[in-house]
Amino acid sequence: MAKVEYVKPYLKSKKILIIIRDLRDIAVSFFYFKTPLCYCNDEGLRDRFLFDLIKAKTERTTIKELLLVNRDILSSNIRMLKFFQKFNTCIIKFENIVGEKGGGTHQAQIKEIDKICAFLEIPINNSQIEYIIENLFGLRSNDYGTKSVGKALDNTFHDGQIGKWKTHFNEENSQLFYSKYGDYLRTYEYELN
Repeated sequence: MAKVEYVKPYLKSKKILIIIRDLRDIAVSFFYFKTPLCYCNDEGLRDRFLFDLIKAKTERTTIKELLLVNRDILSSNIRMLKFFQKFNTCIIKFENIVGEKGGGTHQAQIKEIDKICAFLEIPINNSQIEYIIENLFGLRSNDYGTKSVGKALDNTFHDGQIGKWKTHFNEENSQLFYSKYGDYLRTYEYELN
């Protein structure tokens, strides 16, 4: 953000939508994004990767150059969020907007769509909301017959489900995460256990 002063005047006159996500799920998603497929089921590697990511360690993990990552991705998300909150910003939670297809609830999805439309001053009725819900997110068949969130998104989603951290974080990583990012979890009302 070295040149951030140049964009501030522009941002002051705009409405900004920001989608946040549970940082623990970001960490898990980042693991799958950065890890070669053949190593994804290695729990020891996953535990070390997540530990290093939470600690923001800069040294490389055991699989040499393959796992070279931006270790500060979690803190960077928080810094960007704090920066944009200085402007006319509406914060949307990924966990709410994905709805039932992503592991959330229908009611939370409706509420989040209403929130966006109110912020942007766009009138919307129930049938339009349902149309958005039907087309916003979900599993489809791809060219290989497998389910994915859509051909255009195959390379960005691992599986697009919320709460994956619950099966991927060991106790040590959970405790470390809470000590470092517990304020974020409390501020944005994410579960702590």
